[in-house]
Amino acid sequence: MTISVLITYWYIGWLQMSGEGLDNPKGIRIFVCIFLFGIGNTLMMCADCQKYYTLQLKKGLITNGFFKRTRNPNFLGEMMIYLSFAVATGNTIAYWILMIDWSTIFVIFMFFKEMSFRKKKGWLMY
Repeated sequence: MTISVLITYWYIGWLQMSGEGLDNPKGIRIFVCIFLFGIGNTLMMCADCQKYYTLQLKKGLITNGFFKRTRNPNFLGEMMIYLSFAVATGNTIAYWILMIDWSTIFVIFMFFKEMSFRKKKGWLMY
């Protein structure tokens, strides 16, 4: 499953390299791509750090910081990163790949994550 998801993500890059993407994107498109990529990477790394250090001090559900507004800041960051690639490519196939991957793989992973959360203390308030 991991390989199939990676192949679809890599296909987005292949679309650009093969000439199926935009030849000369405008400045605003480049800005949006860099912004999405930068914020997505920062969100993923900071959420990982918060999770690691918080769980070192206290086991259980994390309800503050990046996890206060969303239970899945890592998924959100990853979505922003790959969305930046699709925006750079400008090809509708890239957007379809992301929508299919996100609506299947991510939903499944989020479901299993929710199931594991139910076993933890404080689930009802969470």
